[in-house]
Amino acid sequence: MVELWKNSHWDDPTELAPPGWGIETELREAGYMTERIGGAFKGKRFSLSDYRMLVLPENALLDEDTAGRVKEYVHNGGKLLAFGYASLLDTTGQPKSDFFLSDVFGVNFSGHLPGYKQLSTAPDSGLVGSLKLNPGALAVRTGHARVLATWRNANERPAIVENHFGKGLAIYTSAEELAYGHGNDLLGELTARLIGCPVVKIQGKRKYVLQMNRKGDELVLYILNRSTGSRTYHDTLEDQALALVPFNGPEQVRVSLDSRIIGEVAAARMVPDHGPVAVSRREGTTELVLDASPAVTTVRFRPTAKESHDSSQTRLY
Repeated sequence: MVELWKNSHWDDPTELAPPGWGIETELREAGYMTERIGGAFKGKRFSLSDYRMLVLPENALLDEDTAGRVKEYVHNGGKLLAFGYASLLDTTGQPKSDFFLSDVFGVNFSGHLPGYKQLSTAPDSGLVGSLKLNPGALAVRTGHARVLATWRNANERPAIVENHFGKGLAIYTSAEELAYGHGNDLLGELTARLIGCPVVKIQGKRKYVLQMNRKGDELVLYILNRSTGSRTYHDTLEDQALALVPFNGPEQVRVSLDSRIIGEVAAARMVPDHGPVAVSRREGTTELVLDASPAVTTVRFRPTAKESHDSSQTRLY
């Protein structure tokens, strides 16, 4: 496989992380539900239409069939977020002359973009986030796609573009995927631009990751506490404030659900003890108040009936 962004990976000489791993982590921490449908499901047919948005990692190796399914998904109304080399590599890891999905992205590949460069968002883009100086980036040219940001000091080459393709929408950024890690605000902006804010949010002193599955007519929410660890772990954190949070007992948290997407929730209960969960409702939002355990908390609830495509779209990848 071609080595991506040599200069950007001096600090980590090991092999690249699995496709999408860094972006998935950032989106989970932002409150989005994610699911991988890549190599682990090789040979298994699955419906892309079940997903609100696809994230196409730049080190994903596509064949024409998979690229065609992604193209069909966007054309039928899906949303796509892609980075750097996304769809430029063939199944052997070698770069092609152009992107498999050039018509979906609204750009064509024209080489690498060496030298100093700085992201500059267009005044009417609605974006305020930024990227680190001089990330790895590809040179692309665009025709009908809307340019949301350019590379200052690099001939104002397109950096982020938005393209309507059929009934769907794609955002492509020519920057390396690595530039969007470590709590980058711009990643959240681009995701929200495509599918809106997270369906589920949690408020608490600890750090949580959320997962949600469907069981029949009900949704099952898993709240994973990422602040729990050994005393050694807490004592070595750079942010010592987290060490003050007790890690051997529950914490009361508030979970906000976007009822416009999920549906109204009349009641919720803990699993497996079936204890009731306090539910507060106001227009567009349902709020659950509960004690989250130091490890994993499971909540089960049944939303009111909505259109079938709404209730399934708590998944992201």
